[in-house]
Amino acid sequence: MESFPLPFTHNIYLTDDILLPVVPSNLKRKFFSEDNCFDEDEKERDSKILKTQHLGLMDATIFDLDISQQMCGFNNYFGEFSDSKLNPFSDDFFSCETKIFLENDWEMKEVEEQEILEEDLSVFSEETYQYTSLEDLENERFPGFSHLPLSQQLDFIADSLLKFPHKDTFKLIKLFNLVNHNRGSLMVNATECGHSILIKRLVNRLKKIQKFSENGLTQNISEFQSDGFHMLGLLSRSSCGRDGIAAEGGLPLIMDQIKRTQNTKVFRYCAFALGNLVNSLAADEGGTFKQLIEGEKIIEIMLEILRQNNSDCLLAENICFAIGNLAFICDFEEIIIREKGIELILDLMEKHSMQAPMLTNAIFFLKNFAYGETGRSVIMENGGAPKILKVMNDHLEHSDLLELSINLLFDLSFSGAVDVIMKNSHGIQLILNGMLKHQNHVPLIREAIRTLSRIFTKSNDEQKKILY
Repeated sequence: MESFPLPFTHNIYLTDDILLPVVPSNLKRKFFSEDNCFDEDEKERDSKILKTQHLGLMDATIFDLDISQQMCGFNNYFGEFSDSKLNPFSDDFFSCETKIFLENDWEMKEVEEQEILEEDLSVFSEETYQYTSLEDLENERFPGFSHLPLSQQLDFIADSLLKFPHKDTFKLIKLFNLVNHNRGSLMVNATECGHSILIKRLVNRLKKIQKFSENGLTQNISEFQSDGFHMLGLLSRSSCGRDGIAAEGGLPLIMDQIKRTQNTKVFRYCAFALGNLVNSLAADEGGTFKQLIEGEKIIEIMLEILRQNNSDCLLAENICFAIGNLAFICDFEEIIIREKGIELILDLMEKHSMQAPMLTNAIFFLKNFAYGETGRSVIMENGGAPKILKVMNDHLEHSDLLELSINLLFDLSFSGAVDVIMKNSHGIQLILNGMLKHQNHVPLIREAIRTLSRIFTKSNDEQKKILY
């Protein structure tokens, strides 16, 4: 796994409750009434198998500064910024005469656009633009940033983007991403995420960079791209952020980048942003969104990139998340089957068998694919049920992963999973152990009871003896 200041350790799902320590316990979805969990009519099975939607609210560790450091030096940030000997538009910044980021908020000034040379910019010659921790980055230039209200953080970034390109702009956006990784529950309802000036400036700069050949970008501009799309994904947790990004053409921007980039880190955050952005599309009644995704071959591209980079766990995690939410909006079953997406995901589950965040998103993807009979059959034909049981056995401590896995087994029980579970000597015991280990996780308990009831109903007399 590549070096990253705060490696992703968990996924946090969209929850109506407060954020619990480390991993939240609830997953917002349409739960089934307990009264309908027993003696189900087979003809109604598809109406009882509902898709799941979530926002990718990734967890990260936050380094808490001493309160005395909160604002020390930070209020002088813009003074230092403007007094810096570095001229953001000097020839020292770009390796040619190109000045492409001169636009203001109202008018895009046309300037000659030439390829940015690949060698590192001289201003970054003594720093790598990578930090070992959030604390290092914050203390190095922006003391107290993590303690500022979200609105003030966004104001600072919006102002710095006007002065772009500047090394402090790059660092400030990276810092924002690290600080707000684990503040998903706060951002979901935050109207500040719709900061129109910031969104406009960020989208415009990403659009400008997109005009250049990827091979012509310096390492640090590429790093800014990944951080920029990462930030769009974080702002897309909120409906206000999604609306603002959509209004500025954020969706076409993200899809264009997905089609053109070979940089797996940029691709990863584009997938993360896409997965969050589509959550505003509650339904695709006219079919226009489905036509757009199919016409641009977005799913095919994501699966092919994943196939070529199957050792990249974080890439797999975010692509599974994106396609899982796309599958919530529309039916892409035909494309996924044609591209052998299920086989790919099941193989990746074995390859990254100890990576709970990736597995959570993979199970989430399979859950939404198992909505119809064809999808369930493909999963079963490729050994999906035993692999799900193995995930449960290896990650009994992860309540969110366990809950999704049990929920998926319930769906697959309509396509023969009951026999697989009963033949596995530990199948029933895994579900019971999960209930015992997470007695206070009500959604998991509900899923377990519903699934055990289903298994009992579909078992023969010999199998029922095992249950007893």
